[in-house]
Amino acid sequence: MSLRRAFGPEPTGPVLDHLIGQFEKADDFLFDSTHQVVMPTWHTDRIVLPGDAAWCMTLYSGMGASTGMAGADLLGTVLQRNLGHIPRALREWEQRLRPFITTEQQTAHSVGLQMFVPRSDATSPCGPSTTNSSATPSPHG
Repeated sequence: MSLRRAFGPEPTGPVLDHLIGQFEKADDFLFDSTHQVVMPTWHTDRIVLPGDAAWCMTLYSGMGASTGMAGADLLGTVLQRNLGHIPRALREWEQRLRPFITTEQQTAHSVGLQMFVPRSDATSPCGPSTTNSSATPSPHG
């Protein structure tokens, strides 16, 4: 299926029309998707999933390395405090860390996503596009 057909029969507007035209002329291209890992638990008995394996942040959060290091540091701390009681240490680790991770995951959706994928021209980091102005010609024809 072509990209142009995927957008349907409606007119795309000058900016999207230009982008689709450039895409159609390209020799090669890459599409990718971004997903958020949300798991109900990060441990079972003595087995733990740390960092990206447990809560992989989307690139929109900007917090992947930070949450991974915070999780590892806290894991070391609770294991040291609960010597010989690994399941208890892992429960404490998850109970203390999960609120922080949940907040960061939600922030990525509410704030981070809008910085990278604007929902309208008004929120675009490039500013509003010119779609209906006789004073300023469109850069796309």
